[in-house]
Amino acid sequence: MIKLQQSVVLCILLLISGFLQAEEGFPGRKLYPTVGTIELDELRQQLDELTVVDVRSRFEYDTLHIAGAHHVALSDRDFATRVASLEAESGKPLVFYCNGRTCEKSYRAVAKTEHESTSAPRSFDAGIFDWARANPDRTVLLGQPLDDAGKLLTREKFEAHLLPPDQFGRELQAAGFAVDARDSKERAGLALFMGWEKRIPFDNREKWDRLLSERTDNNKPLLIYDAVGKQVQWLQYFLEARGVQNYYFMAGGAKAFFDTL
Repeated sequence: MIKLQQSVVLCILLLISGFLQAEEGFPGRKLYPTVGTIELDELRQQLDELTVVDVRSRFEYDTLHIAGAHHVALSDRDFATRVASLEAESGKPLVFYCNGRTCEKSYRAVAKTEHESTSAPRSFDAGIFDWARANPDRTVLLGQPLDDAGKLLTREKFEAHLLPPDQFGRELQAAGFAVDARDSKERAGLALFMGWEKRIPFDNREKWDRLLSERTDNNKPLLIYDAVGKQVQWLQYFLEARGVQNYYFMAGGAKAFFDTL
């Protein structure tokens, strides 16, 4: 009898441990407990039977996305209407995704559409990077099939182009200017380096193309900062594709700069 009780307790502990491991790294699952999720392997197996929607910015989608995924930014005013139309047209259940395990956009997308959807929409909360590493053959990078996960920029590659706020400021004289990549809402009229800045939102590819084509001295460092140091990771793919080498981002973005004041 005692051995039976011990076995029952052990099974319960194993179940709890498995549940905790499944939730580890997915903080959004606790914040959105009613949102259904789909795991990586299941999405791979059912990809052609689902309406997959990328809810990030257009720039992020154009940089890296799941092959065949639709793009509808969560910030679009008619988000729910557009997504409902996609679902009606395809007749396939909805799945939303964003950048990764700490991104909440895919959960919020489900919450926005669950009452209008004819199915039960789900979140692929592992996000684009987990997908791309596991399924490069079903991933698009800068308009071309990824094929090889080795083409993804590593964390080490990103960190090699980071400068702490104080060092970033000291490089201004050598660079001649810094680019503020925040959007108008994030900027809120606050410039970090008055008179030393160009303002180009990170997702305005036309202006970035113009800036790079007009640069005459590629030996000068190209300094870029955003709001919190995350959006510039997508710019890195663009800069690398254009052959830019001497560039640096402010670690932690404008928030880190203001935190040091």
